[in-house]
Amino acid sequence: MQAAFDPARIAAEFEAQAPPPEDILSLAQGLDLKDPLTATGYGAKEQRELGDLSDMLLKRASGSGLQDALDAIHALQDRIDSLDIASLRPSKGLLGALFSPEKRKAAALRCNYTELSLLVDRLANRLDMAGLALQKEMRLLDTLYESNRACYHALHRKILAGELALERQRASEGVDAASDSFADLFSARLSQLRQSKAICLQTALQIRLTQYNQQAVVDKLKQTTELALPLWKNQLALALNIHQQQAALDVYRNAARRSLEAMQQTEQAVREGGGDVAEKSQATLTELERLREADLELKRLMDETLQDIQKAKSAEV
Repeated sequence: MQAAFDPARIAAEFEAQAPPPEDILSLAQGLDLKDPLTATGYGAKEQRELGDLSDMLLKRASGSGLQDALDAIHALQDRIDSLDIASLRPSKGLLGALFSPEKRKAAALRCNYTELSLLVDRLANRLDMAGLALQKEMRLLDTLYESNRACYHALHRKILAGELALERQRASEGVDAASDSFADLFSARLSQLRQSKAICLQTALQIRLTQYNQQAVVDKLKQTTELALPLWKNQLALALNIHQQQAALDVYRNAARRSLEAMQQTEQAVREGGGDVAEKSQATLTELERLREADLELKRLMDETLQDIQKAKSAEV
């Protein structure tokens, strides 16, 4: 079961790891707030790392996993929608059995079943490949998430040390005007680092939201290829097979009726054949209903997958 997306839990995980006080004190003691480079460039390395991370996320957002899944689902929908499942319903009457449009459609469907099955298998393979691509992207996002977490804690450490150094500087006696101006610059620099730290947390939430939506798509793709499609193909094969048996029994029944006057002894065979026809007709209706249910379930699952893909695309970092 996929874990729910919980922003509060993610924020708590980030804030739970406080740096050791001795590290903060050691870093603060090493800061020279009278140095203009310290006042203007403090934490620049961490901000560059955050910028590099943002570039990597933008490149990942151009990945083709979601688009591949979207294209494969649309292709599968078009193929499924092109089938006329209603053509498998039993025809009424002799002329209807011989000349009905449904009979011609069913015959075409039987002839194209092998080609259709191969095409559906290829589309299912595309869905599997799209799911693998999404899983690869999710693993990359895990790496970026950890890099982002490290950047967050580095900024947090810099901010705490800077605040301590600034407090010690302003509390010291004999602060001249120049050093005081540098202290103001350093204070502004700390404000910038706090903004970068907030961006880190927002990025972490965005990464996890993207992964959550992508996992939903992966789960739907697996349901489609491992459950819905095999069931749909199985029901279609059964319905076609029984429909073909029904057609053969109809031919036998009509031939028996035409020879009934000349061959009185076939009356019992005709009745038995009629009973078989009735039984097969009921079997046809049963399998057709199951096929319709499988068809509706497959279409419902594809619609849900498309909705999840759109959510994932809208949540791209």
